[in-house]
Amino acid sequence: MDMSIFLAKALGIYLVVLSIGMLMNRDKVMTPLMDILDRPGILLFSGILPLIIGTLLVISHNIWTTDWRVLITLLGWSALIKGTMVIIYPNMLINMSKKWLESQIAYKTTYIITLIIGLYLGYVGFF
Repeated sequence: MDMSIFLAKALGIYLVVLSIGMLMNRDKVMTPLMDILDRPGILLFSGILPLIIGTLLVISHNIWTTDWRVLITLLGWSALIKGTMVIIYPNMLINMSKKWLESQIAYKTTYIITLIIGLYLGYVGFF
């Protein structure tokens, strides 16, 4: 199976499930998300995971084209940058994250965009 198709399927499923869960359960996830920001060990771990995933995606799929495959590349770079920022500048990320979590519009917009990207990647991956 082509690497791009495989990643489109995997990321499509992941993003759809994540975004639907986060949109449907905003009230339930707010407390755990805010708790993460107040716990340095968990915050560090929340930076290590996207750093690893982003690094693996960038190394295995750094394809800059004008088609759908660039979405996978952009997701990889985004994860790599996010993980790096959490580890190097945790205080800045804590402040930005708290503002983002407090804004219903920013929160919902983020996960609606994530849902659209996930649906699109799922579509190109499976169909």
